[in-house]
Amino acid sequence: GKESEYTPYYTELAEQAKLRGVAVSVISLIGSECCLENLSIVTDQTGGIVTRVDPLQLENELATINNQPILGYTTVAMIILHRGLRFQNEMEDEKENRNWIVKDLGNVRADTELSFQYTFRSKAECDLSNINEIPFQVQLMYTKPNGEQSLRIACAKISVTDDRTEAEKNANLNVIGTHAAQRAAKFAQKGNYDRAQMETRSAQRFMQRNGVQTEKISEWSQQVKHVDSVVREEKKKGKRNEIHCDASVTAFSKQRQMKSFFSTN
Repeated sequence: GKESEYTPYYTELAEQAKLRGVAVSVISLIGSECCLENLSIVTDQTGGIVTRVDPLQLENELATINNQPILGYTTVAMIILHRGLRFQNEMEDEKENRNWIVKDLGNVRADTELSFQYTFRSKAECDLSNINEIPFQVQLMYTKPNGEQSLRIACAKISVTDDRTEAEKNANLNVIGTHAAQRAAKFAQKGNYDRAQMETRSAQRFMQRNGVQTEKISEWSQQVKHVDSVVREEKKKGKRNEIHCDASVTAFSKQRQMKSFFSTN
């Protein structure tokens, strides 16, 4: 279809923008058509944002667009796990027996976020019974604005527990919210709305279990319902292409708001 035909073009645009230190943002006006499946390739890879606004509020929305300076160009992150862990929903082939992945972040600012999902390997593969802490490592390779190429390595250790309640109590809600919002938006972009809804519902249940304020849960639910309603109404009309564009635009434009509900522990 047209989307697959245009993808190489937008992928090349994203690469050229990254090489030149350009961040591309997209503003979609409510009531107009915008096929975000293609445009989001550029915004994702260049550190831009997607915003859907009422034409009457355009001036106010422009003022909120991220104007922070770019700290690193052509940024690449390598994430390394302990041999007792494996990545989950991060690689095309989940059976690959490696404990590292590389993610292309493009241009990054002070508020750029990256999250990843992992799980434990079976006890037969690696017995963690006598381990109290598990190490993690992230290696960032990037080019500074002055052209200097840098490598930054960050290491951390996380305590191990068999108590789910204890683990969730100490979880970083900002990370959970960011990951859920990003994954939901990406699933919506691909037209997989069932998976997108599963991500948001899972995050909502997590909030409820961990004492997040009722008003925040209510606000999150309203954002989720907005995305759901777009998909539901368009499905009734039987317009598959319009579902894909309109719902994904909505999901991407709500991503920042959904993440913000987890801004504090």
